Amino acid sequence: MIDGRTAPRLIVCLAVVASVACDPDVDEFAADCDQALSGRDVGGTWTLEGDGERSGCSSIRLNGDLTVDIVDPFAIVSTAQDTVFDAGETSTDPDALSEADAFVERILRADHTLTYPAKPDEIEFVGTTTGSCVDFTITEDLGDDESQTIEFVGSVRDDGTLKGYFEGYGPGSCTMSGKITVDVR
Repeated sequence: MIDGRTAPRLIVCLAVVASVACDPDVDEFAADCDQALSGRDVGGTWTLEGDGERSGCSSIRLNGDLTVDIVDPFAIVSTAQDTVFDAGETSTDPDALSEADAFVERILRADHTLTYPAKPDEIEFVGTTTGSCVDFTITEDLGDDESQTIEFVGSVRDDGTLKGYFEGYGPGSCTMSGKITVDVR
């Protein structure tokens, strides 16, 4: 449930993850992702919580603090995608990978496409992981030619959670932004 002054319903799935030390100046939600790392499988049962702000709405009752709290788990599927690069074709190049090594490297580096197969008809979900970076977009059809869209960018933490920031728009002229933590089981 997203709660903000009589907010429309929205299933929000946002993810960002970063490495955080005990330094109080470190932003634990900052995207600290490495696209060179192996793609992460973040498929599983997701729940999420976060907070932010909505503004610019033509109805002032929708402006203000925004709470994201989706405790009803929903299943996200993560499917590995081919990672393409030259395997190295000449045996005279000492840095070239053999075709067998290149095959293993492509498996290890596979990026992932995220899908929400059991989603309600009014929800559209598109997402990817590239290395430890995660992004996804959720759009909800609210009826009466109204919709809400949230775009998430973040990274996967060592514990498998996702942390990051989101921006969004809708319904109408509303814009929103904030941070979210996704628990993946």
